[in-house]
Amino acid sequence: MIAYWLNVFGLSCNIIGTIILAVSLNKYIRSIRQAIDAHEVFINSLTENPNGGRPIIQITGLNRHLNSGRDQSNAYLKAGIVLVVIGFIGQLTSYILSQS
Repeated sequence: MIAYWLNVFGLSCNIIGTIILAVSLNKYIRSIRQAIDAHEVFINSLTENPNGGRPIIQITGLNRHLNSGRDQSNAYLKAGIVLVVIGFIGQLTSYILSQS
């Protein structure tokens, strides 16, 4: 009976940990995407100016935004990995107990 509940606990931890890892990746990719968009705006302004002059575009705050996204992603990443490892241990223990 305890093997069953360990298996359920392990599966639950794995599902929650995987969702947290997906959220972590989404936050980081979104911050990188914003930086890419800002660079694209800068390059387009240099190459597509009809007057021939080159405007000076200053985009500030990207490093702060990228660092914030990375820090949030790292916090979620650690929590997700811990939950997946705990889930694996729970399922492995469940399997070992059910075999004996």
